[in-house]
Amino acid sequence: MMNYIKDGAAIYRESFSIIRREADLSAFPLDLARVVVRMIHACGMTDLPQLVLASQGAAEVGMQALLAGAPILCDASMVANGITRSRLPRNNEVICTLRDAATAELAAKLQTTRSAAALELWRIAPGDPRAKGWAKAQWKDGALVMPGLAPLALPALAATAHARNLVTGALTHSFSRWAWSRARFVLGAEQYRAEIDALAVRKGGGKFDRLDRVSVKFPPTHNNQSGNVYTSMCGTLVRVEIERASGALRIAKAYSVLECGQALVPEIVLGQAQGGFAMGVGYALLETLPLYEDGPGNGKWNLGQYLVARGSDLPLSGLEVEVLPPAELDEKPKGIAEVVMIPVVPALLNAIFDATGHRFQSLPVTQAILKRALE
Repeated sequence: MMNYIKDGAAIYRESFSIIRREADLSAFPLDLARVVVRMIHACGMTDLPQLVLASQGAAEVGMQALLAGAPILCDASMVANGITRSRLPRNNEVICTLRDAATAELAAKLQTTRSAAALELWRIAPGDPRAKGWAKAQWKDGALVMPGLAPLALPALAATAHARNLVTGALTHSFSRWAWSRARFVLGAEQYRAEIDALAVRKGGGKFDRLDRVSVKFPPTHNNQSGNVYTSMCGTLVRVEIERASGALRIAKAYSVLECGQALVPEIVLGQAQGGFAMGVGYALLETLPLYEDGPGNGKWNLGQYLVARGSDLPLSGLEVEVLPPAELDEKPKGIAEVVMIPVVPALLNAIFDATGHRFQSLPVTQAILKRALE
C-alpha cells in the first residue's frame, strides 16, 4: 500500500515547503512572497512568480484594508467560493454580483463582460439619489463610511482612483499673513474652494498638472503689523540594525543637522537637538496611548505602560549634531523647540523600510510589530 500523508495540516505544510523549494521567490519582499506562495498553491504553477507584478507595499496595504473591515470584491463566483471565511480578520463581507439579475442587462448595455459589469454595480452614478447624501460621508476606523453602503477602506479607494484615472495626488501652495489665502479651482464639473492659492493635481499614475484659479483672495497687507516668527530648518539621517528573529532594533548611527540663524546659547541648541532626537525615537518606536478605558485616562498608567526612549534605545556615542552657520551674517535667531524632532520620525521609518522592505503607515513601530513583519 502507498504511504502518503493523511493529516490535512501536514499536507498544507508539505505543499508550501515544496513550493518554496521549487519556486523562485527572490524578487518579492517577505509579505508579498507569502501571497505568491498561496497563488501557486491554488493553481499549481511553480513558474507563476515570473508573471506576478505588484505595486510597492501591496501586501501590507491589502492586509491593512482587511484589518479595517474592507469588503472583498470578487469578479468570479469561483474566487468568492474559494475564500475561507473563518480566516478573515474582521468577518469581512465577500461580494460577487456576477449572478445579480441586473448584471447581464448592464453588461449588454455597456457592451462588456458580466465580470466587468459587476464592478460597475458597486459605483454610484452622479444622478443616483444616494449621491446627494455625500455630505454624510465620514472617515471611521480607516474606512469611508456612508449610510446604507458598505465601508470603503482607503487602500481600496486609492486602487480604484488609480484604475479609473481619477485624482490620486495634489500639490498645494498657500500664503499666510496671519490669515490664509483663499482660492477657487475647477475640478471636473465642480468648483473646489480651499485656503490655498495654487493647486496641481495628478490623475492615476500620471504627472502633476497645475490648475488655473477661478478666483483668489490674499489677506490684507495691514496684517504685517503683527510680529513674525522664524523656525529653523533641520534634517536627520539614521542607520538601523534589526534582528530578524526577535524584531529588536538598534540605532547604529544618527546625524542631525539644523540651521537656526544666530545661536544665542550654542550649548542649549545642542542639548535641544539631542533631546528632540530622543523624543522622535520614542514617538516612532515606543510611545502609544490607547483610547478609552484601556488608556491613561483610567488613572493607572505610569512609565511602565507609557514607554519613553531610554539611554539603551539611543545611539549615545553615535549621534552627531551639526549646527550650520547662519546663512547671512546678520541673520536673526530662529526657534528650534520641537521642530528638531520632526525629521527623526520619517528618517527612522525610511531606514526600517530600507532594512526590511516594509513601509509602515502607523506609529509606533514596536519590536513586536517588526517581528511579525519579518516572519
